Amino acid sequence: MAMKQISILLFLFVTLSTSAQKTIYGYVQDSTNGERLVGAYVKLVNEEASTSTNNYGYFSLQSNKDTPYLYISHVGFDGKTITILTTTELPLNVFLTPVYQFKGVKFNGKKDEKIVNSTQMSTITMNVQQIKMMPRFMGEADIIKAIQLMPGIKGGSEGSTGLYVRGGGPDQNLILLDGSPVYNASHLFGFFSIFNTDAINHVQILKGGFPARYGGRLSSVLDITMKEGNMKKFKAEGSVGALASKLTLEGPIKKDKASFMISGRRTYLDFLLQPLFQLANGNNGYSQGYFFSDMNAKINWKVNKNNRLYLSYYTGKDKYYVKSKPYSYLYDGKTISDKSEDRNQWGNQLGGLRWNKVLNKNIFINSQINYTKYYYEIVQSASSSEANDTATLEQMNYNGFTSSIRDISLKSDAEINNGKHYFRTGFSVIAHQFIPGRNTIKYKETGQRSIDTTFGSDKTNSFETSLYSEDDFEVSKKLKINYGLHFNLYNYKSSFFPSLQPRFAGRYLLGKNWSVKASYANMRQNIHLLTNNNLGLPNDLWVPATNIVKPMSSNQVAMGVAKSFNDMYEFTFETYYKSMNHIIEFKEGASFLNVNNSWENKVAAGKGRGYGFEWLLQKKSGAVTGWIGYTLSWIKRTIPEVNFGKEFYYKYDSRHDISFVLNYKENANWDYGLVWVFRTGNATTLATAAYPGYSPTSFYTTSPVYGYSGRNNFRFANYHRLDLSITRHIKKKWGMIDINFSIYNAYSRINPFYYKIGTDSRGNKQIIRVGLFPILPSLNIGFKF
Repeated sequence: MAMKQISILLFLFVTLSTSAQKTIYGYVQDSTNGERLVGAYVKLVNEEASTSTNNYGYFSLQSNKDTPYLYISHVGFDGKTITILTTTELPLNVFLTPVYQFKGVKFNGKKDEKIVNSTQMSTITMNVQQIKMMPRFMGEADIIKAIQLMPGIKGGSEGSTGLYVRGGGPDQNLILLDGSPVYNASHLFGFFSIFNTDAINHVQILKGGFPARYGGRLSSVLDITMKEGNMKKFKAEGSVGALASKLTLEGPIKKDKASFMISGRRTYLDFLLQPLFQLANGNNGYSQGYFFSDMNAKINWKVNKNNRLYLSYYTGKDKYYVKSKPYSYLYDGKTISDKSEDRNQWGNQLGGLRWNKVLNKNIFINSQINYTKYYYEIVQSASSSEANDTATLEQMNYNGFTSSIRDISLKSDAEINNGKHYFRTGFSVIAHQFIPGRNTIKYKETGQRSIDTTFGSDKTNSFETSLYSEDDFEVSKKLKINYGLHFNLYNYKSSFFPSLQPRFAGRYLLGKNWSVKASYANMRQNIHLLTNNNLGLPNDLWVPATNIVKPMSSNQVAMGVAKSFNDMYEFTFETYYKSMNHIIEFKEGASFLNVNNSWENKVAAGKGRGYGFEWLLQKKSGAVTGWIGYTLSWIKRTIPEVNFGKEFYYKYDSRHDISFVLNYKENANWDYGLVWVFRTGNATTLATAAYPGYSPTSFYTTSPVYGYSGRNNFRFANYHRLDLSITRHIKKKWGMIDINFSIYNAYSRINPFYYKIGTDSRGNKQIIRVGLFPILPSLNIGFKF
């Protein structure tokens, strides 16, 4: 039935895709480097039609005039008006020039499409340059930390890069890097994200009102696009910070025809902290350290005016290790050698090949093949040998735990412009491979039988096939709607789980600068994340939905208003309600390291809901930019095997959340940034009573037995923090030097990281608050040429 409905919808879409109007289509690009501009505003002058460029800088409009005029603009670029003649060659290639003009201290920027015109709600686009102007944590500009400052999005624990969107969990976010899903987006145990801002071109996050083209997660879509590479000339950009250094190179392979971009980053914590580790351990022959590294690369090839290919790649790794230096000594006429290493490492590998094709004046197609893998492993190994003049005896021990998820996917999307209708349709196929948890034990000894065994969860495969169709329909000058269907068929072993997910969004103009909006989205998610702790560590395990642990689903409704004024300010107010089914948590006392039992027996499933309202006031251009955001929300869970089946507040439930971000560009030489955040405390579970413990075999007391009144029965203290930054730009003959000085937590508020039960000086029980970060200054020196 679902396939029949989609087939009928597809037939109607294609049948309607012809029009007597004049179609104008093409690309919008940066004139300095040929980079395609995402989200540029394109409008037909003296006509109602307007649009924004898609993720590939492409636009398509239909005009009723023989000689139409086209106006194109983008924030930070000079606008341009073009006359479309009968001799004008299509597709257009429109080049916009960046604006860096100062009149006194006033920075002039141009506008994007007004937020009141779009049917899409609950969507935020982040400007990468604006993110770089904000205060930095330990010298690193971070996309995820900037997104956490938006209403409806929470960041988890102090300093972490987790995303909790409108009541959802960290596994419910579809994070895409050039179309490839990212399964772990953090470095340094969650304190930094994997996204190197020097390699990123565009950032957009959807919190709700998801169009039919998106699927696979319940709570958000974070769509990040890498730079394409400079088509005009060679460029280099880099920086040296408190924790890491990075270098980005880009340039033409063949001018205006093909380009490349490669960017690398590595922390040097292992080198900086090594002397401290040696001092703490008394130089006992052991070394320990931690580092992370990542690399982005991309090739962009303009085959001809209607075809373009992109090849994208990302690899990143975190590693913590403790190892002994090889040590040899003489004993009883033998040379004895020992060495050992313990390591904990995790990382992502992504690759994608995309093909953009303008099929004709009305149809744009994007097809792509993607590969992504996330792995996590813990290894303990040791080896030793004994040698004399006649023989050598060797021994090796290895104990390892591994977990991974790997996807291979094929996807194709078509955009069809038919004047008042803008259709999108497509399909995707995903092959998942899971290793939820596997132990490997190896033992070798000279003259003895070797052991090499693996046990735990078996390698598991699952498959997803999706079809979708959606239409952005201008019903009248005031009313515009987006409606569609997303069909998904999930296959695990011999079981099939079909779902038909309706989507709807609409806006109604109340005036030139006001609109009301509403949306509904039904979503399905066929993978789960087993979260084993509260600290954002990477030992979370991805697992498939099964006959026992069902796929997650959600329904979200939202309503709101949007206003634009002075071509500089935007205001949105939204209220929402989201219900979720089949969300899971570990049962009490369960551990991912215990591989003797199936993970399906370690989890409990239940329901969740999140509701509230949020507003956002943004200033997007001028010398001063930034925003003020506020969220009032409630997040609750009900799991039959937890909290006696009673509803409880989710651990990241926080009633009030306020963020204030201010960036000021005084002139070409100085930038200033300020961030202030406040939120009421998260929920956590603490004991409310303690009873003496007694041993059944003696009269002596043992450790006390604690009693709990319920799950998440205690609130953290309120969280608030002020961050400041100043950046000096120094122009040189060869390029530019940027010196950024940032202060994280400027008034040194010791915000709670966790709580524990302890005792005071008299031995009385008390709750102890443990903080993490006091005031943290940092310096970052960047360069461009």
